[in-house]
Amino acid sequence: MKKTCINDYLNKDNIWIERILNKSFSINRNLEHVQQEYNQDKYKRLLANSSLNIREIKAYQWNQKGFKNTHISLGDEIFECTTTFAQSLVDNMVLNNVSNFSSENICELGTGYGYNLTLFDKSLNLYGGELTENGVKIGKLNNLDVSLFNFYNIQDYKLIRPNSTVFTHHALEQIPDSKCFIENLADFKDNIN
Repeated sequence: MKKTCINDYLNKDNIWIERILNKSFSINRNLEHVQQEYNQDKYKRLLANSSLNIREIKAYQWNQKGFKNTHISLGDEIFECTTTFAQSLVDNMVLNNVSNFSSENICELGTGYGYNLTLFDKSLNLYGGELTENGVKIGKLNNLDVSLFNFYNIQDYKLIRPNSTVFTHHALEQIPDSKCFIENLADFKDNIN
């Protein structure tokens, strides 16, 4: 990991510059778009490599994006590091934040193929809900308890078991309005620790 400066990060080759300036990046996040991007594109390609375990799938995803290095911020500083190191920081953040709660069950809503569930001790009751059929298939191929789940459908929240810690990571950004998530989750608050 090497310290860098904002000018090195914000250069003409950085895809986020145009996104930040809203010059080329406009996505209407709706169910159709999410299904296309994840179910039909990303997870379908991953399913074609079904012999890979979850960790190998995550590494494959980074490689597909062409990333070997990335930039991260720690406090007020910017560093360039390997994607593997950046992913380990994110993994530790998820693990540490969720581990602050003690429950019989840990549930991730919008779990994708279940990568985050593999961060926890296997003796815990881990399960998740996912919108895409291919995400669910990949999770099940890796012996994870992943079921179909739609943030908009209140009936899908019935998958939340009593005494569960519920978390979501990198999923709510996929829905245009998180109000439905908060309202639906509130209806099942008695199951959440």
